[in-house]
Amino acid sequence: KKGLTLKELLSKSRHPNAKDRKNALVDMEKLFKRHPAELKSNRYASIHHLMGRIKDGDKQVRTAFYEVFKNRILKSSIEEDDCKEENRGRIVSVLMPYIFPAMVDTSIDVRLMAFAFLHLVVKYYPPTFSLYAEKI
Repeated sequence: KKGLTLKELLSKSRHPNAKDRKNALVDMEKLFKRHPAELKSNRYASIHHLMGRIKDGDKQVRTAFYEVFKNRILKSSIEEDDCKEENRGRIVSVLMPYIFPAMVDTSIDVRLMAFAFLHLVVKYYPPTFSLYAEKI
């Protein structure tokens, strides 16, 4: 388990076992904390790969994903001044196609998580959110 690469952790984040998915996300957050360059060079690929976890059937997995997204992925993009207008639009354009279906999921917990992600978009990327306001 120790020393897994980002590629291996991303693969484990889709494991059939919920505990393995959650552990992969927790380990990914640790990896991004220790090696911020790994996150910076793989930010968009990581977002694409992980966004499916927003509708994960396990609440702990959804929560772990939210934490790694909020505390590492989003935070690093803001701190690194990587959030220029064109980059903000790119991040939001990756997020929204996953947030919208989760907002209408049959599970109330999944819908609540979708709105938590939407809150992050509105809070950190307000100008780009207006492009999607009519769909809500």
